[in-house]
Amino acid sequence: MIGCRLALPAMLLTLAIAVSGQNRITDSLLNIASRSSSDTARVRLMIRAAQSSRASDPRQSIELAKKALEISKASDFQWGIAMAHRVEANAYYDLTEYPEAMSQFEKALNRS
Repeated sequence: MIGCRLALPAMLLTLAIAVSGQNRITDSLLNIASRSSSDTARVRLMIRAAQSSRASDPRQSIELAKKALEISKASDFQWGIAMAHRVEANAYYDLTEYPEAMSQFEKALNRS
C-alpha cells in the first residue's frame, strides 16, 4: 500500500523533470538558431525545437513550425517547408484539431 502512495508522486516528479528538460532543450536550440547565419541551419534548429516542445506545449510547436515555414519559403528550402508542415500537423493532431492536421499533412506530402 505504501508503494502505491509513493508511485504517483514519483511519476509526477519524473514528468515534471522531463518537461523541464524539454523546455531547456527547446530554449537552447532556439538560442543557437538565433545566432546562425545560414537559413537552412536556422530552419533545421527551429524544426528540432518545435519537435522538442510538442509534448509539453503543442501550441508553441505550431508557432515555431510557422516561423520555420516562413524562413523556408523565403529561401526556397523545400525540406524545411515539408518538415514545418509535418511538425505543425503532428501538433494539431495532438490538440485533436484533426481537419487542420490533415490539411498540414497534405501540404507536407505535396512538398516531399
